[in-house]
Amino acid sequence: MSHRDVGTGEQRHLLTDLLEDERAHGHITEAGYRAGRVAQAVFERVRGPGSSNWQGGSRVDASTASELAVIHGIDDARKIVAYTHWVRGIVGLFDCSLVVRILCDRKSYQDIATQELKFGDRGRRYIANRFRDALEQLAESSAARGVTHYSRRK
Repeated sequence: MSHRDVGTGEQRHLLTDLLEDERAHGHITEAGYRAGRVAQAVFERVRGPGSSNWQGGSRVDASTASELAVIHGIDDARKIVAYTHWVRGIVGLFDCSLVVRILCDRKSYQDIATQELKFGDRGRRYIANRFRDALEQLAESSAARGVTHYSRRK
């Protein structure tokens, strides 16, 4: 989802701008911004890369690479499920759903407000505030736990 910047005429990615705009306007803290970026990175893994870039020299190499990709995919899926359960435990089912819909499904506050039958500007503000609060709760919980198992890379 993108939109044209009226000032420059450039296409900008709306999701990237969302977290940055929220931080720039003081709606979320730096920690909330970082929590949003972590969630965004995890949920983008759900979408996957789209297509394979394998350029191996033989069928055996391609087959091995394919099997390794499946193994790594299973490991990634487990981490994503663990992260999603952690988020749900911190912010609850509804706010976890908001984080997923906004960062993974790329829905706007207004889209979600309408889906939740919370119409108009008041509904949009309600959803925006719930999302912002969820990011802050995730940031506080992450800080309390330190480095977490789902964010480590091997």
